[in-house]
Amino acid sequence: MADTEAYDYQFKVLVIGDEATGKTALLNRYAENSFTEVYVSTIGVDFRIKSAKCNGKTSKAQIWDTAGQQRFRTITSSYYRGTHGAIIVFDVTNRSTFKRVENWITDIEHYGSESVQKLLVGNKCDLTKKRCVTTEEAKSMALINNMNYVETSTKTNTNVENAFETLYADIFKKVSQQASQQVAPPANISRLDAEGVVSETGVVASEKGGVTVTTESVASVNSENIPPWAEAIMKAMQQFNTRLEKVEKLESTVAKISKRLEEVEIKMSKYDSKSAQTKSTKPHK
Repeated sequence: MADTEAYDYQFKVLVIGDEATGKTALLNRYAENSFTEVYVSTIGVDFRIKSAKCNGKTSKAQIWDTAGQQRFRTITSSYYRGTHGAIIVFDVTNRSTFKRVENWITDIEHYGSESVQKLLVGNKCDLTKKRCVTTEEAKSMALINNMNYVETSTKTNTNVENAFETLYADIFKKVSQQASQQVAPPANISRLDAEGVVSETGVVASEKGGVTVTTESVASVNSENIPPWAEAIMKAMQQFNTRLEKVEKLESTVAKISKRLEEVEIKMSKYDSKSAQTKSTKPHK
């Protein structure tokens, strides 16, 4: 699908969860069908664009991959504004990431809106021998918090597309319900005409499972598809990342110097001790 083709709807999706749960790997597998076992932590936020089709209508999903480290929590909280769907990822081999799912749900409720559709994803389900969170536990948590649950493996590409399609279907279903009740769709879900201008016509109706995703619609962060407000945020984040990298390099340099000084102190201590022993054993004239 060409980037110039008009979309009927556009909505925003966040991928959130603790550090090292596989959020970036999940998005890379979904958007680019790529996977690497090399772990690289996300600095701030990353951005992708994907299209989803339902009943002949094309929607543009802006997918935000957020950092899971605690130091970025105050920064990424601003990205909850205008969000229509959130994928909460935990690692089935790490129980602490599962316990903190409730914290991420609290963040959604605090920073987002009541209309945000949530999906719980248990990642790394291929690591059966290391698993410490059962499917039943995760399903129970999802049921209590009124959301669906999908288990994925980015390594084996298990249920990755199904996870995103499930969330899209929930979003479309929410829009359909609001349309039947003559309620305006959630903020930032826009209907676009053929020229990409917001139209006043109705909203799309969809049943769960009726969403198909086109792989040709992936756009990089430098694409013209990125709205001005997102481009401004990304520019600010890049400047922040550059400063953060300089700070991390400085911290690394200081750590190396400190380690070297400790080694020198140990050597000096051994030398002084050896010198003292030599003087004590040397015969007096």
